[in-house]
Amino acid sequence: MLLGGAKGSKILVTTRSDMVAEVSGCVHKHKLGDLSEEETWTLFEKIAFEYKEHESLNLVEIEKEIVRKCGGVTLAIRSVGCLLGLKRTEHEWMYFKNQDLSSITRGGNDVMVILILSYNYFPWYLKIFFAYCSLFPKDFEIQRFDLVDMWIAQGFIKPISSNRDNLEDVANSYFVDLLRRSFFQEHDAFMQFYKMHDLIHDLVKEVADGEFFSIIKAEDTKTVPDQTFHASCLFETDGSSTFPNSFYRKHMKLCTFIYLNDSSYSIMSNSILERVISSFAHLCVLRLRHLQIKFVPQSLGGLKHLRYLSISCWSIVTFVTLPNTITKLHNLQILKLDGCHRLEKLPRDIWRLVSLRHLICQGCSSLTHIPPRLSELTSLMHLDFDGCSSLEDMPAGVGQLTSLRTDWLNELKGLVDLRNSFSIKFLGRVRAIGERTPTGVVKRMKHLRQLSVEFGYGNHGDDDTGADLMMLETLEPHQNIKRLRIKNYSGSRFPSWLMVENLGLLLPKLVDLHIEDCHKCQKLPPLWKLSSLQSLELRNLGVLEGYDVKSMQPSKTPTDERYYFSSLKQLELKGIGEKILKQILCPPPHHPSPLCNLKELTVDSVEGLATMYVFKNLMSLQSLSIKICRNLVSLSTCLTHLASLETLTIAYCPELDLSNEEEMQFQVPGTYQLSIFGSLKS
Repeated sequence: MLLGGAKGSKILVTTRSDMVAEVSGCVHKHKLGDLSEEETWTLFEKIAFEYKEHESLNLVEIEKEIVRKCGGVTLAIRSVGCLLGLKRTEHEWMYFKNQDLSSITRGGNDVMVILILSYNYFPWYLKIFFAYCSLFPKDFEIQRFDLVDMWIAQGFIKPISSNRDNLEDVANSYFVDLLRRSFFQEHDAFMQFYKMHDLIHDLVKEVADGEFFSIIKAEDTKTVPDQTFHASCLFETDGSSTFPNSFYRKHMKLCTFIYLNDSSYSIMSNSILERVISSFAHLCVLRLRHLQIKFVPQSLGGLKHLRYLSISCWSIVTFVTLPNTITKLHNLQILKLDGCHRLEKLPRDIWRLVSLRHLICQGCSSLTHIPPRLSELTSLMHLDFDGCSSLEDMPAGVGQLTSLRTDWLNELKGLVDLRNSFSIKFLGRVRAIGERTPTGVVKRMKHLRQLSVEFGYGNHGDDDTGADLMMLETLEPHQNIKRLRIKNYSGSRFPSWLMVENLGLLLPKLVDLHIEDCHKCQKLPPLWKLSSLQSLELRNLGVLEGYDVKSMQPSKTPTDERYYFSSLKQLELKGIGEKILKQILCPPPHHPSPLCNLKELTVDSVEGLATMYVFKNLMSLQSLSIKICRNLVSLSTCLTHLASLETLTIAYCPELDLSNEEEMQFQVPGTYQLSIFGSLKS
């Protein structure tokens, strides 16, 4: 396993099984113990009383008795804490302790019993959403919005009012409910991937009953229960007859068929695909992942109940188009085509898919044309052509554009209900746009949460025509935006909507901001006023001079001074000048508690930085990384006040001298881990 590893490399294996530890031949075993009584109580309080205060001393005693039953197991504590956080009265807590926990005795199955108890307290509607997750294998990365789409396609979600536009909001609230109860674990926050803990997966398989069934190996197709309505296939196919005739006959009312094997060698022959489509006429969800498919049959248009269709074919042979019969699927809400590299065009009458809410084509590198009349898809909320690098014409200029059309923003007017993520990538140089260009188009997209704008790389040497600035001005987002990314922008100043004094009111919910390769911008927006901002990355802003002087003057409103990056937790400053670094990290004294919640700081490739500043205000900082600062000669006493520091990383700072005793002591109050990479001055 370590053939490609460097000298000193090690393998860390984690397991819940002593047998696995023995078989793996490990040199050293470290068995994680349960949490201490104090740690258990602290965790339970944090979860159970997240939104309310303790109500009585009697309640505290009940809590402690309940916590003792959890035996210091984190998953059990979180599960019970989330459950009891929903209970309002002392009587409800007492009932739970006496009736439910009274039967639990200390032993190996305590955790599963507690998880089952938590599941039993689910509201009825939440149980079917959870059971649906049994179709995914252990350790599978579940994409949040993909799961929500499947829930909606199955008809599990009912709109709160007659307005069907809130289906996604309702479904997302159910997902958040499961997440808050610790039945999901966050795996990739930005891409919204989640996993289920192994014990949670064991639980979902137990409660799913026969209505949901995962076919793990080919032989299992003969044992699928008669009452199964939702099936997933996890095994590799070689193109031969995979399913016996009895499988097709017994499950003609199948509503879900999803193929999830990740092997690039899985083949679904034309005959098998034809048989699946013709036999399962009641399908609402059809997902074919990582399959080699030669063509999609015309009979697909006969699945009149189909609402969700997802095909990802990384190794397809002759699949160059979808049959036009697909446009007969008038109930289709979600169409996803991922990695279909041979796909050249979409069905010409795609505008007939009147119920389509999500059209996603990602990594379809041979796709050259999008059919006209796309704007007639009035139900469309999510449109994505990321990675379709061969597109020659596009009706809305969305996704990856080969040329900018002067009317593309006008065409976006009909897509104000776009949700979640909107990504724009200009592959060529942006042309100047006329005076009649509409403004506020993106600003009206109130359901949008992520906006990414990337301009063509390599145009920074050209004269600034103002075209990039005018384009960015028109892309001002709604105040509900949470994540914003700007890359390769060649304007000399940022758009006016970023430079306003009341930026915190304009973007009150922004939590993640990434600005990269904007080589001509001279003034930095007053980003410190973004009171919700948690993550900030500024990369390769070489000529940036700093904040506008006016924005750093004492405010007439005293409350403004409290909000100098008040929520910021992660900060990366790379490829910027020493002056702007100092302005950000050492603001004027009229800001009383700047960067008070910052936990991770990365300083990378800062030109001219010779001595690191004294970080008096970074009392919460846990991780500090200093990289490729070639002029850095001294850390001085910058670490003296870092009471919470846990990790210090220094990499490739050739002039930094840590040889003298004063520099080596660092005078850090606590203990921390020091990592040094590359050569230092000896």
